[in-house]
Order: sequence, then C-alpha cells, then structure tokens
Amino acid sequence: MSDRARVVGKCVMMCPEKERVRREKERRLSVFEVATVQDGKPRTSAHLAVKEYVRAGAGHEFPEANELRPPPVLVQTVDHLIRNVADRQDHPWSVVYSFINDRIQAIRQDATYQQLECSELEHILELSIRFYLYSQYKLYCCSLDTFDPKLNMVQLQQCLVKLLRCPTVREDSLEEFQSYYLLINLGSTEAVSEIVNQIPNWQHSLPLKLAVSVSVSFMDNNFVRFFRLAKQLSGLQQCALLPYISTIRRRALETLCTAYSSRNNPFPVRLLQQWLAFQDIDTTAEFCRQHNVEMQGENIVFRKGTIMCSQTLTPTDCTIHEWTHKSLKPSTICSSSD
Repeated sequence: MSDRARVVGKCVMMCPEKERVRREKERRLSVFEVATVQDGKPRTSAHLAVKEYVRAGAGHEFPEANELRPPPVLVQTVDHLIRNVADRQDHPWSVVYSFINDRIQAIRQDATYQQLECSELEHILELSIRFYLYSQYKLYCCSLDTFDPKLNMVQLQQCLVKLLRCPTVREDSLEEFQSYYLLINLGSTEAVSEIVNQIPNWQHSLPLKLAVSVSVSFMDNNFVRFFRLAKQLSGLQQCALLPYISTIRRRALETLCTAYSSRNNPFPVRLLQQWLAFQDIDTTAEFCRQHNVEMQGENIVFRKGTIMCSQTLTPTDCTIHEWTHKSLKPSTICSSSD
C-alpha cells in the first residue's frame, strides 16, 4: 500500500451509496441504521447508515476514491457513533459495542487506505480509546461469546500507540492518554521507565503521578496502597485497571496467608474488605472461600501453605461503582472529565 500514490477520499457520507443500497437490498442493516420499515423491509438513510468493516485479504481490491471517506467525514462518523449510538438504551450494550467496534475499524481502515497523518486522526483516536476503555468496564462480566476482552485490548492498544506517537497532541490530552498506557500495561518497568525518563515534569501531572504510583504499588505487591490510590483515579483510568484486580487480590491473599498464619490469631474479614476494596463482606468472604481460605464467622483464618484455587470470582466484585460511588455513562467517552 505504501507504493501507491496517496488517495484522497471523496465519499461525503458516512456510508458510500453503493454499499448502503446493497446492504439495504440484502437486508443486512444494523438495528442502528434502520430509519423506517416499508412493506416489511427495513430502510435506512444517509444520516444513519455507516460503512461496515471488510477484512482485507488476498485478492481484495483497493477501494475507489468515492468509496473512501475524507478526514472530516471520518470525524463526523465517529462523533455520530459515540454521541448518537453509544447512548442508546433500547438495545443491550453488547449489541451497541459490536456495531460501534465494527464501524470504528472501518474508519481506521479508510484512514490507512488514504495514508492519513496521525494529526488528522487525533479526535478519532481519542474517542476510540475511551470507547474501548468504557467497553472493558461495561461488558467485563459478559461471556466470551458476547465480548472478548483480549480483542478489545488489541484495538485499544493499537489506537493508543498510534495516538502517543502523534507529535501534535495537546499536552493535557497527552497526559490523560499516557496514564491509560501506564495502567493497561500495569507492572511494566519499561512503561514506567519510558514515562519517567522521557517526561521531565511528569510529577507535576496528577494523572501521570497517580498512574506511576499505582503501577509501582502493583509491582511491589503493596495492595493496601494500590487500592487506596486506585480510588483517586478517574473512572476511565479505573477501567484500565479492571483486568488486574483479581490478580492483585489473589496475590494479597497469598501474602496474608504467610504473614498472618495462625489459627489463634483470626483476621477480621471487614479489614480485608477495606484493604482490597470489595463491595461488601459477603463478597469478600466468598472470594476467600473460593481460594481455600478458611472462614470462622466474621473472621478469616490464614494458614501458611494454603492451596490457592485457580477459580476466581466473577468480575462483579470489582466494578468501578464501589470506587467512584457513581456509574460511568457513555457520555464519559466524549470527555476525560469523569
């Protein structure tokens, strides 16, 4: 593709007319693209139809200019997805996610075909990153058939790396997304070193200072400090932590089984709840039982050498609500002020 002359997209609609007509005829419209139903047939419009992602493979023809959307239309498209679709309450959010994820990939594909500069994609990448972070929180409890967190993380990492390589990102935005980079790569000494060594004034940035401190706490297995700092993070920063919560809680139990190993010195379950930021005592006790840690009423009996079960709690015990005292909403994607 790099050997080709740069193509300038000429499609002024969110979906090329040829595709819109074809998918309408084939009845392959998403529920979010249907404007009306005439004679039992779903109909769409130029204001609702959004170009779908088509995986490029062997024999795949390079699209014509009139099938590619220029930067202003790509920006208009991502704004439509986030502002008009992400907030829909009439369908499960897993359905919303599937549609927006597909269309964001199509947006990025159009950008690749046109060899667009990252400066032309800043807004698109910023909304995409927040969308994937929010989705990690919103769908974290879903089955793999509904939501694949690994594939979501791949999309998130790709968008994040591309944005952080862009030299024109505003300083306040850069700090926000650098903090996400640290938190989704939690415990990475390379990620921490990169921020500390390349950003002289990182300690003056609250998002970066907190993210570095959380990462160091994770590496040190200082679980009490980890959760105390985690409560100070923004909602989207906390979303980035979700895949690591079960890990540090499990490591905490392993540490406590050694440090407080005594049948005559029971450990109050309420204290563990506070240390590990569980929602309630029942959830804390269940977590202990699933890891073969003995419970005696409202106390825990830690014993050295306790076999830790590989099974973990469902992620309902590590929702963001217990830290922020409010639910995150799709509108969070539009702004970092959450």
